[in-house]
Amino acid sequence: MNKKRLKHFQDLLLKEKAKFTKELDNFEHKIDTPSGGFAYPYHMADRGTETAKKEEESIIVTGVGDRLLFIDEALEKIHNKTYGECEKCGKLIEKERLEVKPYAKLCVKCKEIEEKLTRRR
Repeated sequence: MNKKRLKHFQDLLLKEKAKFTKELDNFEHKIDTPSGGFAYPYHMADRGTETAKKEEESIIVTGVGDRLLFIDEALEKIHNKTYGECEKCGKLIEKERLEVKPYAKLCVKCKEIEEKLTRRR
């Protein structure tokens, strides 16, 4: 991949990183802040609702955190000049795929195989 394309993807990754970092900060603030909006904060149903909501937000935070790790790995690959190579087959990942998901680790073919294997389990 030429320097111009690498710079394009680096900028794209940094933009994604900023977006996900902001999203993560917002969710972490929500999780750490009690809602306090209930008339009876110790009612069992209210606590269950609050707990379910916090659990859902925690799952989202985990997903966003994972994406941030993938972005950092992709930025490191740009630095090491290995960005855009499929981690399974070693071929170049399609540019269209990288435009949509710049932190992709697998080419379309290897990702499809991985998904088929996952569904069989």
